[in-house]
Amino acid sequence: MYLKKTTALLYKYISAILLFLIPILTLPQQLGLKGKQIFIAKSYTEFGEPVGIINIKKLETEQTYSIILNSDKNKFREHLVFLYIEKSGDDDSYSTFYKLIRTDKEKNFIAFNYSFTSEGTYEIYFTDFTKNKIASTTVTVVKKEEKELEKAVVGQARPSLGITFCKQVIGDVPVSEVKSVSINKDGGEIYIYVFDEKPLNIEKLVVSFWRKKNKLDQDGQFTDSKKYMVNGNWHDTFFKYRFQSAGDYKINFYDGNEILLKTAYITVDK
Repeated sequence: MYLKKTTALLYKYISAILLFLIPILTLPQQLGLKGKQIFIAKSYTEFGEPVGIINIKKLETEQTYSIILNSDKNKFREHLVFLYIEKSGDDDSYSTFYKLIRTDKEKNFIAFNYSFTSEGTYEIYFTDFTKNKIASTTVTVVKKEEKELEKAVVGQARPSLGITFCKQVIGDVPVSEVKSVSINKDGGEIYIYVFDEKPLNIEKLVVSFWRKKNKLDQDGQFTDSKKYMVNGNWHDTFFKYRFQSAGDYKINFYDGNEILLKTAYITVDK
């Protein structure tokens, strides 16, 4: 009788200890999942911020995408993680891509560039060293459409030409667009991004800078001119420029034959 009571009491103690330990033992795995998210984008900044996020999760073959695992504001606990890209309905183990990635203790993200070669539905996921999933997402990959693009007409103004002023260009994508630049805060430096829906079809881009005396001044005073070599098959190009003095500027863009393509305006503050 005494043995049965002792055994029953011991059983209760063990059960209570297990109920207390199980949440603690599983806590690290739960924390490993919390706050981690996968982004698919065209590129990313040095801080892991996605540039040109693909929200619809519909990708094209023969295009390179950045797969970014963001750990929110927390640093990674894991020193090593595995990236898996697995095609649904494909039993061939050799078709599954995997990559061992070493995390940086000073960063809260990891990123990897990847190009899909075939159509299908893919699961993209990261695991820790013991193969526990950290984060997962699913994407659909379709065949890239082959379009015969019409080139821009040489020797004509270009209404479709776009001009963007920005602080950076990363992976051929403008980042942090602005309408003004400061001499004191930015050193007068800015990136000027030129783009068109058609290939540019020019070999040289001539850019002239004119400082307006006042708001009513249409022409302005000439301050500088730059020439840039361009690949005619490109859809875009960009360059870095430094303004030396404050004011309202008119910027003219010409082709190699000095045909005016586009005019843009920007304010330079002190």
